[in-house]
Amino acid sequence: MSSEPYFRTELRPTERFSISETQKVTDLDAAYAGLKAVSDQQGHSWSGWKLGGTNHATVKAFSVSELYFGPLHNSEILEQPNAAPLADLCQVQGEVEISLRINADGTGYDAWCVSLEMPASAIENLPGAGVEALIADRCGAGALLLGPIHDGTLPDLSTAKFAIVQDGETLSESGLESLVAAPDVILGQFLALAKKLGYAVSPGDWVATGGITACCPFTLGSEVAIQRDGSDELRFQVKAS
Repeated sequence: MSSEPYFRTELRPTERFSISETQKVTDLDAAYAGLKAVSDQQGHSWSGWKLGGTNHATVKAFSVSELYFGPLHNSEILEQPNAAPLADLCQVQGEVEISLRINADGTGYDAWCVSLEMPASAIENLPGAGVEALIADRCGAGALLLGPIHDGTLPDLSTAKFAIVQDGETLSESGLESLVAAPDVILGQFLALAKKLGYAVSPGDWVATGGITACCPFTLGSEVAIQRDGSDELRFQVKAS
């Protein structure tokens, strides 16, 4: 096993492993700098971002006071798919999130949707390995499934309930109280941090603002519905490649 600090170089690693002490990145700045270097060298097209440390669960799990993020490849973002994730991921799971689309001047958003973020981290010993290891693993990027896209600003979702239903069974249901702030506030915090760290966020990029429901495991072949107040926003069959 390599003793070099681990940074995710594979787009979709399928094997999980426990990161050793010598493979851990030393601090947040080093994690972001190394991740940026890998992303720039690969020449991939990144068109989205997934955020962590934006709900109470990840704040507690990773003992963070600031959000963290990782880029999403354009092939990892699927709009209203009938089947997903259509890739061999090392984990098959998901959580409901509000995703926002970056506007033309890059200072806010011009559209929103209910989405399902499907994290897939190669690192088995999280969160013990620390948030730096998670960032180096591109925050466990797997897939982002977008529901119907709505132009303009978010409506009042303060009383809305979002649910994951698999084969007719509700796996998790929750509201925006799971988040540490409103999705648009979280977006502003992300844009400021990304700019400070030298990451380029482009108009049209999608930003998944953090898990509202629990992150639930899925069974291949099952049918999953993402619901808002009992109505489907997204329905798909769980399929690999």
